[in-house]
Amino acid sequence: SMPREIFDWMSADELFYNWNYYKEQWTPIPDDEKFFIKTKRQRESNYKKNKFFKNKKY
Repeated sequence: SMPREIFDWMSADELFYNWNYYKEQWTPIPDDEKFFIKTKRQRESNYKKNKFFKNKKY
């Protein structure tokens, strides 16, 4: 399994970009796709929640 911290600053697309798409030029996913916006919002909220609970002193 991968270390937990890697999801805070790197996505799977960035991890496997050099292995799978090194011959093609990278183009970002357009923001007007509703599904992408939804998953992006979910990813950001999960990141903020995880950051909050990691910094919390019990």
